[in-house]
Amino acid sequence: MAHAYRIRRAAALCAGVLLVLAGCGTAHDKGQGELGGVRVTPGLGGSAPAAQPSGISPSPGQTPPTGSGTPGPGQSTPPASGPPSASPTETTPYPSDYAAAILDAWAKHNLVLLTLLTDPLDASHLLAIGDPDRHWTPVPGAAGAAGSTYASFYNANGDWLVLRLDDTSLAARLFHAGRLNTWDPISYPNVAKAYAKEFVDGWVNGNKARMTKLSSAAVTNYFLTLATPDFSYTLGTPDSGTGHTHVPVTEASVSLDTALSMLISALGQAHAIDGCVPGCA
Repeated sequence: MAHAYRIRRAAALCAGVLLVLAGCGTAHDKGQGELGGVRVTPGLGGSAPAAQPSGISPSPGQTPPTGSGTPGPGQSTPPASGPPSASPTETTPYPSDYAAAILDAWAKHNLVLLTLLTDPLDASHLLAIGDPDRHWTPVPGAAGAAGSTYASFYNANGDWLVLRLDDTSLAARLFHAGRLNTWDPISYPNVAKAYAKEFVDGWVNGNKARMTKLSSAAVTNYFLTLATPDFSYTLGTPDSGTGHTHVPVTEASVSLDTALSMLISALGQAHAIDGCVPGCA
């Protein structure tokens, strides 16, 4: 009778252990978008780091198990694990052109390197932009202020990108020296004054591709022969012409006084600016 009781008790204990193990297994079933408790953000590239197993503390009054790492009689001590892998800063050469390195890591969707060159937030923002045209043209004369250098670029589509580089970090050859300062993709407003602003802002920034996308090569080349205004320029009220409208543009420091001519039916599309008065053909 006692023997039968011990068998039933052992079976009950085994069933209890199986239930506990089953409960532990469901605790790690995090569902879509998570891996071991680490959320994976779709579309940003890279993979989530492996979750580390958490320790299990003994209940009050219990003694934690001992000897789990001690070999038994006749067993050899397990070999020690190898040295930890080198960090990215130990294996990645410091770039001679820091801004170009950021552009290259972005083009290759290299989240690890992009994070090393910038920071997790800026790396995520850059990758979230997607895949713009990668034919970047640097604009000379990067402005610097308060210990930073600003590296400006435009691509063949007329998009505008400015990276801010920390001078102190660059001098000390430290990583995380770059930040995304400005991302301004080209747009084609369907309102004449806003369209003119896109063109003149591109002119002030030196974004030749944007100017040409909004007008033509001939119009762009004409404006590039003039003294470049600054952002204190003023846009006047468009006139109410038939088929065309004209937006006055003035800026006193360079004696700018002209009007951009636009084809009304082309507003909202590329190449709506077809001349200027006076000057452009």
